[in-house]
Amino acid sequence: MDKIFVSNLSLHIGFYFILFHLILTIIGYIANIRFKNSASLSFLKRMKTLWVLILFFAVGLFFYKIVALLFIGILSFLCLKEYYKLMQVADENFKCSKIIYPLIITQCIFLYMQKLENFYIFLPISLVIIPLIHLLIKDKYFIKNSIKECIGIILIPYLCGYLYALLTITRMDGLAIVLFILITTLMTDFAQAIFGFLFGKHKITPTISPNKTIEGFFGGILCSILLTIWIGEFVFPEYNFIKLLLLGGLIGIIGFCGDITFSAIKRYAKVKDSSNLLPGHGGLIDRFDSTLYTVTLVYLYLILM
Repeated sequence: MDKIFVSNLSLHIGFYFILFHLILTIIGYIANIRFKNSASLSFLKRMKTLWVLILFFAVGLFFYKIVALLFIGILSFLCLKEYYKLMQVADENFKCSKIIYPLIITQCIFLYMQKLENFYIFLPISLVIIPLIHLLIKDKYFIKNSIKECIGIILIPYLCGYLYALLTITRMDGLAIVLFILITTLMTDFAQAIFGFLFGKHKITPTISPNKTIEGFFGGILCSILLTIWIGEFVFPEYNFIKLLLLGGLIGIIGFCGDITFSAIKRYAKVKDSSNLLPGHGGLIDRFDSTLYTVTLVYLYLILM
């Protein structure tokens, strides 16, 4: 089996992230002992859950390509399941065609075979097949159900596919790039929350996500730019300061777009979290909504640049 290339750079990025997360976990324990309120308990739960996610990602991404692909396939399946559950909560007439799951397997096969040209046509083929299936099963609401199902395909398995495409990208350190995206996106979300809490006065999306503020938005972009310039110097050694600055700004903006897109979907379903799978976070969609967008952005940025 083909192994994933693990460079010293990847190990260093992973080590410093674990060290930083360890410090946050210790702070969480101290805060919980000191204050013993719901906020400190929620923060500690989030830190504990992140340790589990770190373990799963380490197993999924640091060994064999087939294991990474299986991990990404399972991640796609679980996120898609959460999405369809949201659609069912929002609309009792929603019906899933079930063709999506064979399509995910097909996409994984294309990716493992490094057939990126087939991966690119996965989306248009899916958008043709799904409405036909709804017609064949005589779905009374086939138009709106087909649209909802196609949106799920676009937002989750298709964008998830870029994670594996980046992981196995030639010419560059794919694992280091993926770790960079995961860390930068996570820290940007964290910075948005901190800046919003400390300085937030002006709502940016009051009808979709009332807690998000303009101050938090720009604080997140600032964090994304600083991290990209700092870590990106090693991950993208051929990029100059301007390209790193642009990439950092785009990661902050596009990650925010992913966040509010899935927030709008949850608002449509009138629920706060996509599920209760991850204590302190909600569901997988709640944790990886921004990442789905930033992974795709970085892949396309690398191709264009």
